[in-house]
Amino acid sequence: MIEAAIFDVDHTITKHATGLKYLPMLLRKNRIPLSFLLAIPRIFWRYKRGKLDAHNYSDVMDEMVGLPQKTLNDIAENCFERKIKKDIYPEMKRIIEDYHKQQIPIILATSSPAFIIQPLAEYLEADILIATEIEFKDGKTTGRFDGEPNFREVKLRRIEKLIEPLVWNFEKCIFYSDSIHDLSTLEFIGRPITVNPDFLLRTVALERDWPILRPTLKT
Repeated sequence: MIEAAIFDVDHTITKHATGLKYLPMLLRKNRIPLSFLLAIPRIFWRYKRGKLDAHNYSDVMDEMVGLPQKTLNDIAENCFERKIKKDIYPEMKRIIEDYHKQQIPIILATSSPAFIIQPLAEYLEADILIATEIEFKDGKTTGRFDGEPNFREVKLRRIEKLIEPLVWNFEKCIFYSDSIHDLSTLEFIGRPITVNPDFLLRTVALERDWPILRPTLKT
């Protein structure tokens, strides 16, 4: 019996990074300068090298100071309907629906900002969302994180903190991810499943005989 099903989001439930779908729409709304987007490749490269932390986001977060929370949420809703919804792997959506039928809790655990992922979480009827939280004060962004970015060991700690009070057995939980950066969580959870894994995670999955799913956008 599975007690909880936990899913990474970008490249696991969706084919592409949700943030890269969101940011051009934010730019078109004239809410951020072009320099904001120019910082993204640097952040993406650091993510791939496993060196992402709050300091790496400093330039991007500076550009977000004062943006209205409502505006960010409205753009997220629009982005989901226009871009992200059609980027969901049909196979992953069916897997989640099957868990719902079995009344197994669904948890989304992602390094992406919560306000971007929230419409997706609602669409998939996720029970819990664990994501990177942006700090807001008086309805506007402060340019700071609320806590640490939900990445690598931070994600694992937050999953542990969630599971323990609910008295779920870690060995009876299942975790889906595409990234080697989630290795600590995949090792921690009793039933790891890789989804279109990157090269390093694919190597580990083959060595340890972990399941490898290969979903596509084709129905």
